[in-house]
Amino acid sequence: MEIYFEFLQEYGRDLITDLERMEVNEPNGYVLKGTVIVNNKGVPILLSIPDEFPRKLPEIFLQNYDCLGFIPHVEKNGKICFVQQEGVFFDQDFPGDLLLESIKLSISTLEKGESGENRFDFIKEFESYWLGQPNIILSDSIMNLNDKVKLITVWKSVKGHRETLLASDSQLEAKRHFEKVLKQDFKDAKPFTGIYIPLENHDGIYPPGYDDNWTASKLRDVVFNHINVGNKNKIYKLLRNKLISTNPGFIVISIPHVDRNTTLIGFNFTLNKYKGRPNRRKSHLKYWMHPLHHFSGNTKLLPIHFFRHNVDYMRIRGGAIPVMSSRHVVIAGIGSVGSRIAMEVIRSGVNKLTLIDPDVLSLDNIYRNELGADKVYLRAKNKEQVSTQPSMKTRALAEEIKAKFPHVQVYELPNTLEEALIEELIDISEVDLIIVATGDSSGEVFINKFLQDEISAPPTVFTWLDPLGIGGHALLTLNKNRTGCFKCLLHRETLYGPMVNKASFAQSGQNFVKTMSGCSSAFTPFSSLDAVQTAVLATRLAVNVLMGKEEDNPLLSWKGNAEEFLSSGYKLSSRYLKSTVEDLYTYRYHYKDDSCPVCHKRI
Repeated sequence: MEIYFEFLQEYGRDLITDLERMEVNEPNGYVLKGTVIVNNKGVPILLSIPDEFPRKLPEIFLQNYDCLGFIPHVEKNGKICFVQQEGVFFDQDFPGDLLLESIKLSISTLEKGESGENRFDFIKEFESYWLGQPNIILSDSIMNLNDKVKLITVWKSVKGHRETLLASDSQLEAKRHFEKVLKQDFKDAKPFTGIYIPLENHDGIYPPGYDDNWTASKLRDVVFNHINVGNKNKIYKLLRNKLISTNPGFIVISIPHVDRNTTLIGFNFTLNKYKGRPNRRKSHLKYWMHPLHHFSGNTKLLPIHFFRHNVDYMRIRGGAIPVMSSRHVVIAGIGSVGSRIAMEVIRSGVNKLTLIDPDVLSLDNIYRNELGADKVYLRAKNKEQVSTQPSMKTRALAEEIKAKFPHVQVYELPNTLEEALIEELIDISEVDLIIVATGDSSGEVFINKFLQDEISAPPTVFTWLDPLGIGGHALLTLNKNRTGCFKCLLHRETLYGPMVNKASFAQSGQNFVKTMSGCSSAFTPFSSLDAVQTAVLATRLAVNVLMGKEEDNPLLSWKGNAEEFLSSGYKLSSRYLKSTVEDLYTYRYHYKDDSCPVCHKRI
């Protein structure tokens, strides 16, 4: 470590002066102190070089954390957050340069903070500063945030030394959160009324300093200077009617960012009694008024930090697309490919799903399915006894979805898609997308023709696998009144020969079905990774359709390694042999048959 002290003395003189070694009791690392120049001011800093350097960056601290005032990116212990390390690569081959660059970035961060250039970073990091306050209270929140003042309920449950708070605007959702997420009995939770206040802008709003809390006066200044007239009148009305003067009470505030994100903070308070003028009953005891009232007295506010679990926030945090929440998707065939697609379309933001499959979940197929052994059997209760029975795939996957994503609406149909269409078990005019992952070519021919004949049919994705990892496919049809359908892929190589799928990577006329214990155990060989890759291909296509990004009906294919396929004695198709990965995408619309009797009749 001494080498870094000598390096900075020789090459870092323009950045750091008065460099000294420090004797510290920490078991790891090497600490130096010195002075850097920030906007023409000498500022004492500490430079901590860990034993893992340069694999781990040095830490740089202000010796007095508030020597430049309260500025962004300086923690209470003086640590300067000069870089976001996630996703950033550092050149470890030149540790000296890395050390100098860390000091430069720290100085730049301090200069921007002291000059006010990065003051808006306070808003971006508001919740981090808020969490650092003394006496902070932690709470979950499942409130739906909007631009209207509204009453909310804060549910409080105390078990031993453990206190749980949950802010909600729906008792049903609060019950579900307590029981499904927190694993607590909702009967133990007591409700308290609170108020939610959305601010219009963040101008002039800064988090409190590390040793400060907002007072009732500060709270009123922030609220009434940053809300519109309608919301201001709503607050006055609630105060007059004493609808928010519960004891204890709660206030929740949302602060908008410039990047359309939102900060959520809260307050807990108790309306204490005080001795005032006697009333008609000659009682001198009265309560201080609500802290939003100008005569609130010495009401003390305790800050609340919210862990946000409302659906919209979690979707965006997980990469979901907000517009997808209103979409209804039907998935037919929820085996190895369809079960994965179901989970991923939900993660993309879809909030309404219909699952169609007539089969039961088999224990010998769980290594290729999203579901595990715990879903193979279902406990059934009657008046006499409790028994087990095989689970339908639709029921098993619906339960899995509801356990992981309790807000999603899931509908089950233990039928074939053909039955569901013929018997009108689903209203296709209310569906945004159908995904067919049955692996049943004959059934898919019927489904394709049926939907092509229906005026109200939604866009439909057909997806399937080739055997032994050589590839997978996803075909879109019925999109934006364009031609191209499943029938376009089918042709006869000879006058009376069987129908052949020209998208296939396997040469026609081969049998890939394997059995392990007779005909009842027949299956097509492919791995779970093959199913996942096909599910990803189909899901990305589905998302593009639901977002309106796909203008036509493409045939998309992924091409895998054919080594196992060939070693098993099988032959590849000319499409596999002649097409590069780039060709498969470039010519994704070239499969269309201009004489197709199905999709061209529709146009």
